[in-house]
Amino acid sequence: MLFSSRSEALERLQKVGYITNRQVASTVYNSSKFDKPLILEGPPGAGKTELPLAVARAAELDVIRLQCYEGIDSDSVIGRYDESLRLLYSRILNGQQGSSENDHDDFLNKQGSKIVSRQFYRPGPLLRSIERAKPCVLLIDEIDKVSQKFEAMLLQFLSVWELSIPEMEKTIHAQSIPFTVLTSNRERDLGHAILRRCNYIFIDHPTPEREAEIVRLKTPDLSFETHLFITAFGMSLRSYKFDKPPSISEMQHIAVTMRDEGIDVITPDMEDIFAPLFAKTPEDLNLLKKREAFASILADTSQTMEEIRPKLEEAFNTTFDYSPQEVTVN
Repeated sequence: MLFSSRSEALERLQKVGYITNRQVASTVYNSSKFDKPLILEGPPGAGKTELPLAVARAAELDVIRLQCYEGIDSDSVIGRYDESLRLLYSRILNGQQGSSENDHDDFLNKQGSKIVSRQFYRPGPLLRSIERAKPCVLLIDEIDKVSQKFEAMLLQFLSVWELSIPEMEKTIHAQSIPFTVLTSNRERDLGHAILRRCNYIFIDHPTPEREAEIVRLKTPDLSFETHLFITAFGMSLRSYKFDKPPSISEMQHIAVTMRDEGIDVITPDMEDIFAPLFAKTPEDLNLLKKREAFASILADTSQTMEEIRPKLEEAFNTTFDYSPQEVTVN
């Protein structure tokens, strides 16, 4: 168990810079206590990947990351034999430094269990995560990119924390159980079987108060008005139907750029400076060129600033001292 209580989980996450609420911290605590995987779903850029990284910092654990992609196979995830090492071993034992690959194959068949032992097997992320003496954080990122067949392959691992390796005719049991987090951008629905085995959190883009708090952590030297502008600017960008809405980290980059430029607000003539920080596809760049879109977004930003000003003023007077008991829970 990584944390002694739900309140400790919340406090330690906030101390390492991850601003969240009691519901998320409680789910993290439960997943840790009961060795249950955690699924994080939500739009890209909402902060899903940052949560397991923050847990690792808070609990002082290493991170093992499995980046999912279409066409990923079990060799990439569980592991594979190091054929060059096995070939070298077979040649040494066989006393034939110049033996052919056919000789090598024949020798492998004769050696049986000696040549298929664990020492010749190069582990993938899943196997590495359960062979450690000390638990780690295992991040299985963008699980929605893989096939349902591959998803089914994970069920044994997520249920009983073991891996069957047919090549070795062996099942590897966990020496330690990793704190396991799966993230999904909802490109497809996950199967019921994997959902049943996991705790679940939907992580959406943060409220204006929380986003301002997150950005303020990165740029505490900026003024209230600047943080208010950045928060409203992010809201306006996300309402403009971009193909890739800006993430929290991108809004932090915008804040740092504003600080470096010595400005409190962005004006239409600064499009060349700031557009590349949030427009990351040709479609989004073309959208900005239509009907003076950048100026329109800035106009919306000014209106949004006044709408959210009371909430942010209250947040600056309460939650921004980062005391756990004062964090606003939505």
